[in-house]
Amino acid sequence: GVSVARNLGKDYAKGDYVLFVDSDDVLLPDALMHYVDNVNRTNADIIKSGWEAHYYDGRIKQYIHNEDVISNDCSEFFTLLQKTIYDTYIWNTLFKRELIADLKFDVSLCWLEDHIFSLQCIIKGNKFSLIKHITYRYEIRKRVSLSSNKDPYMICQAANIQIRYK
Repeated sequence: GVSVARNLGKDYAKGDYVLFVDSDDVLLPDALMHYVDNVNRTNADIIKSGWEAHYYDGRIKQYIHNEDVISNDCSEFFTLLQKTIYDTYIWNTLFKRELIADLKFDVSLCWLEDHIFSLQCIIKGNKFSLIKHITYRYEIRKRVSLSSNKDPYMICQAANIQIRYK
C-alpha cells in the first residue's frame, strides 16, 4: 500500500531533505525554489507550505498564510498548522532527512498514517518554518479515496494513535 511505498522511498532518499508527493497530485513549478530558499534562510527541520485543492467539478480552494513564520516550539507550530489548515499532511512538507531517518509509516493503517508520521516528526523537530507560498496542488477526484474511509475500526485505531501524539 501507500505506507509501504512511502517507507521504501524514504529509505532510498539521499538528499539532506525529503519531500513526499502523491502520484495523482501536482508539485507546482516553483515549489522547490521556495523550499530551497527557506532552507537557506532558516535551516529548519520541517518546512510547511500553502496548498490548493482542485475539485473534480472545477472548484479551487487555496490554503495560504499571509506571512512566513519560524518557530522553535513544536506546540506553537502544531497550533499554527491547525489554524492555517496547512495541517499535518506530509505532501506539503519538506522534512530534514536526518529527522525522519529512524521513523516508519505505520503499515497497519490505511488512514491517517501520514498525519501520525508528521506528528512524530514535529515532536522530534527543533526548528519549524511555515512559508506563505502555495507549492502543492491536491487533486480531489470523483471517486472513493482513503480520505473517505468509513471502517470504524480503522478510524478508531488511527484516531487513538493520532490523539496520543497530539
